[in-house]
Amino acid sequence: MDQLDKVILMELRQNCRVSYRAIARKLGVTFKTVRKRVDNLIETGVIRRFWDLVSP
Repeated sequence: MDQLDKVILMELRQNCRVSYRAIARKLGVTFKTVRKRVDNLIETGVIRRFWDLVSP
């Protein structure tokens, strides 16, 4: 896991519903790059699930 992966994880932690395109624009990389890296993080077990917490 390199620095770009860590930044992608930080973005997803802030909002797990943010689009890969929005992350790509913010980081100056392509949509495909973000998608492949997230897929890899899922396959390697770094990301196990996505969820939002809702306050009652």
